[in-house]
Amino acid sequence: MSASNSGSNAAKMDPLILLRRAITARSDIHLMSQDNTKVFTLALAFYISLPVPTGRISLPKSLTTRYRKPGAPPEASPATDRDHFYDSQSILCCYLNREKGFAAYIQEANQQGCSFVSATERKAITDFLEGKSGSSEPSSIVALESSLPSYQDYLTSEIGLKEGDVSATSEEGSRANLGKGGSTAGTQGQTSERPGAEVDESRIKRARYVVDKVDQDLVKRIMQLHEHRQVSDRRTVLRGAKAVNFESARLLVLDRIKARREELKTRLSGAGGAANLVKPVGPPSSAPGQAKRRSMNPIIIISPSSSALITMHNVKRFLEDAVFEPPNVSRGAGTQITTSEDVIVVSHRRGYTTSQAPIAPTDSGAFGKSSGSTDRAARYFVVDGVEALTKFGEDAWDRVVCVMTTGQEWQFRPYKWSDPKELFHHVKGFFVQWTHDPPNPKVRAWNVTELRIDETKRHIDKSAAADFWRSLEAWIALHKPFVAY
Repeated sequence: MSASNSGSNAAKMDPLILLRRAITARSDIHLMSQDNTKVFTLALAFYISLPVPTGRISLPKSLTTRYRKPGAPPEASPATDRDHFYDSQSILCCYLNREKGFAAYIQEANQQGCSFVSATERKAITDFLEGKSGSSEPSSIVALESSLPSYQDYLTSEIGLKEGDVSATSEEGSRANLGKGGSTAGTQGQTSERPGAEVDESRIKRARYVVDKVDQDLVKRIMQLHEHRQVSDRRTVLRGAKAVNFESARLLVLDRIKARREELKTRLSGAGGAANLVKPVGPPSSAPGQAKRRSMNPIIIISPSSSALITMHNVKRFLEDAVFEPPNVSRGAGTQITTSEDVIVVSHRRGYTTSQAPIAPTDSGAFGKSSGSTDRAARYFVVDGVEALTKFGEDAWDRVVCVMTTGQEWQFRPYKWSDPKELFHHVKGFFVQWTHDPPNPKVRAWNVTELRIDETKRHIDKSAAADFWRSLEAWIALHKPFVAY
C-alpha cells in the first residue's frame, strides 16, 4: 500500500479529524455503551460514534489521539507512548465543558473519569475543533504523516477494521444503533436523540429509566427533614421553644405585694374610704394603722477607720458643696460637727425628676435643681458607727441607704449584716479610694461602686460628688422609695 493511501485511510479513522469535521458541520456525536444502548454521559459510554461519508464509525472513547500533552518528549509516538497523549474522551470532555470555569471543568472531568486538559491547552483545543485555527494544526498535534504507519496500525487494531475499511460501520449499522437507543452529543454539550427521515422515531425503543436507589433515599431523607418545618414570622420568632418560668421573680416581690394588699384593705375599711389610697406607702416594717408617722430621713454610714478618705470632719463639705478636703487638713482646721458629736446632717436637693430621669443642671445650688424635683432639700443623717443608730429607733436599719467602706471587713462586724456580700444586698455600697490606688480584688465581689478622688485636682471633686448622688438616688428609688429623699 502506498504512503498516500495509508495517509488517506488513517485520516478516515483519526479521532481528531473526525471530531473536528463533526463539530464544524454541526453533526450529532453519539455516545454508545458497549452493547450499543443509549447513554448520556462519558462515564457510561464505551464508544464515541462519529459521522463519516459512508455512514458512521464508532471509536473507543479511550482511543489515543495525536494531541501531545505538555511536557511530553518531541520523539514520543501516539501509537507507543500513549501516556504522553490525550485520549478521545478527554478531548471531547474539554470541548463539551468549554463554557465552564477551569475548576468546574476539572470537577466534571473527574466525575466522567477523564483526564483534564491543562488550562493553557483548553483554548487551543477548542479553537482547533471549531475550525478557528484554519487548516493548520497546532504544534502540540503530531503530524499524521510522521506517525505512519505505526499509528494507522494502532487505529486499525483498536477500531477493529481491516485496511481502514470504514464502510464496515455503514448507514444500516447506524440505524441499528439508533434503534437500540443510541444517543447524540450536540455541539453545545448536550445529549439528544438524532432526529431524521432515515429512522422512524416511533420504532425507536427508548431505554428504560432505572431509579437510583441512593438518590431516592437521599430525597426521602430531605423531605422528612423539611416536612414538619414551620415558618416563623416576626410575631412567633420571639417565642422560645420552651416555656419560661418567672416564678423566681414573683417571689422576690411577694412580701411587698402582701404588705401593699394588707394596707389597702386597712385603708378601705378605715375612715376616709378610697380617698386614703393616695397616701404614700411606708416601709414594710411600719405599722399599717399608725396614725402619726415618724420622719423617714435616710441614713449614711461611713467608715470609722483612721485611713478613710471620707470622715466626720469632711463629709458635710464634700456632699453639700462638692469640695473634698483631705482628712488631716479638715481635722487640723478644727471643723466642728453640728447637731451632736456622732451625727452629721447633710442637706441635698434631688438631681432626678420624679420619673427618675436625669435632668439638666441649672445655676441653683451646687448640682442644680429641675422643675421636676422637690423644692425642699432632703436631709441625710451621716454616722460612723452603729452606736449612733440607736437614736433613730428600732427601724434604723430600714433607713440606712448607704455604707462607705475602705475595704476592711472589721467595719461590718457590729452591723446587722456582718457579711459584706449580704450587707451590700440591702444597702448601697461605696468604696472610696485615691485615683492612683490599684483596684482591690476583694472589694469587686462585694457589689459596691468605686468612688475615686484625686489627691491634687480639686476641680474634679464636683464630678465625683455628682456621681455619688446620682448612683445613690437611683438605688434608693429602686430599693427604698419610702424614705424621704
